[in-house]
Amino acid sequence: MRHEFDLVNRELVAKAIGELCFEQVLVARPRDKKAGQDSRVLELSSGVHYRFNSEQGIWDFFVVEPESLERFADGQWRRDINAAQFFIDCQRECDISDINLSNFISELKLNLYSDLKLLQDRKAGGKDHFDLDHLASQNRINGHPKLLVNKGRIGWEPADLSLYAPEFNPCFQLFWIAVSHDLIKSHMSPCWSQDKVISSSMDHEEAQRFHQVCREKTLSSEEFFFLPVHPWQWQNVLQTELIDWIWEGQVFPLGVFGDDYRPQVSIRTVSNITRPECPDIKLALSIMNTSCYRGIPAKYIDIAPELSQWLQSVVDSDSLLRGRVAVLKEPAACSFQHPQYETLPDGAYRLKEQLGCIWRDSVASTIDDDEEAILTACLSHIRDDRQCLGSHLIESSGLSPAEWMRLYFEVVVLPLYHLQVSYGVGLVAHGQNTILVLKENRPHRLLLKDLQGDLRFIQDEIPELDRVSGTIKSTVTRLPPEYLIHDLITGHFISVLRFLSLDLKRDIGFAEGRFYKILADVVRNYVAGHSYPERIKRMDLLRPKIERVLVNKVKFKLGYGDLQERPVPALGDDLANPLGGE
Repeated sequence: MRHEFDLVNRELVAKAIGELCFEQVLVARPRDKKAGQDSRVLELSSGVHYRFNSEQGIWDFFVVEPESLERFADGQWRRDINAAQFFIDCQRECDISDINLSNFISELKLNLYSDLKLLQDRKAGGKDHFDLDHLASQNRINGHPKLLVNKGRIGWEPADLSLYAPEFNPCFQLFWIAVSHDLIKSHMSPCWSQDKVISSSMDHEEAQRFHQVCREKTLSSEEFFFLPVHPWQWQNVLQTELIDWIWEGQVFPLGVFGDDYRPQVSIRTVSNITRPECPDIKLALSIMNTSCYRGIPAKYIDIAPELSQWLQSVVDSDSLLRGRVAVLKEPAACSFQHPQYETLPDGAYRLKEQLGCIWRDSVASTIDDDEEAILTACLSHIRDDRQCLGSHLIESSGLSPAEWMRLYFEVVVLPLYHLQVSYGVGLVAHGQNTILVLKENRPHRLLLKDLQGDLRFIQDEIPELDRVSGTIKSTVTRLPPEYLIHDLITGHFISVLRFLSLDLKRDIGFAEGRFYKILADVVRNYVAGHSYPERIKRMDLLRPKIERVLVNKVKFKLGYGDLQERPVPALGDDLANPLGGE
């Protein structure tokens, strides 16, 4: 156990040094290079030094070899590495207050607890290590690639983690409540109804039991909306937060019903494992994970079904997207309209997002029998002792690395870029929002999900958005094209490809320069045949410099207090774009 705890501390500190140097918070200078080894030292104002071996990546960053880390203090170099002590050592460089640092360390310890579980599963390994089941693979993802503490789940104790965190592979039933229509905002596509909400989570026999409980309480769908809530949220938040309306007879707890669910890596979205073809459900959770509380904002509820249907209609009518892209549509959504917190426009956002649901098409209902689907984050996050999943797929596909990556860029990157320049639609394309569908271990098509808040429109008025309703236009965030393009650059290039390209170099000797030359060629060929040169110019993927987006630095500064809105990233010095050369 001591060795395992040492390893998860080393891995976290290694990631922290790499990402904080990338964010220009820390500076590690080269020591010497021998036998191709990139050796560096990090000298801190606290007087503590760290030295390590690393591998330089193409995006002005390096990956630290965890086993090589050593710490210098009190005149001696030692191999004892502790993640909490590391952040105390570099507190001044991180410009983080004592209050924020103490809370950060507390979150870090929760993170280490889950990291230990992931490490134990990784060591168990076995022949199914690269099992491509969409849900099972999410149990092995290591969380947000940029944020240092990415499994903190502040508000949960170890018992909660074992019951509800994906790395523990739990399954659980949902708790159901009835809420007066006066207190709930809901919107459904024409083919959905309250009966559909219920039948999508429980079979006929269980639905009969559910309706019997409702009859005993004299509850009807004409007066009440029936919805599931996360069992933790009911037990720890809603019983007290809804106390006024429970006692006034406007909210009724009904009990636990229906199918078994398992959490996705995003924590609050759960998948039906009893009947996988049934919709996933995104549920409000009043815990802080990564950078914000994981509630359900009311802002997007009215447009959820219409927005996803509109995006699918764009895909179906476009020759480049049709057959290559599918949208996991959101046929229904609801949110509690808190009569008290909603009167406080500058109040804490977490208190306004405590109760809500979004129903979303499941992956299982969208792919064919001869297809498999994985989050693009899995390509580098899932590893055995020899290689990452991306390397394994390439080697087992019958394609060369260059052929496989060209196909990936055509299946994943081009559709995302095409949506931006041809329709003014940006999707935050990080590794949990983009789902790669494989056929014979080769990239085949792309699934898009999580449109509420992670889909934005170009700020300019363009004719392609004329078909969008006024309600959607007034609700969806609008961004200048120079900002919108970062949904792809930062969302996918920096957060997914930056790590994958270096993994392929280490695993199978596929050079990063070759990797990005293929991507640049794919983009260049697309641009050459495009009819909107002005839009291309303002959303240029081939420009020599791109903005460096910072996330950890923001968290250090804002800390853990209540905010009116979710935090947004900051900018550092520009990055040299590996796609920018001829």
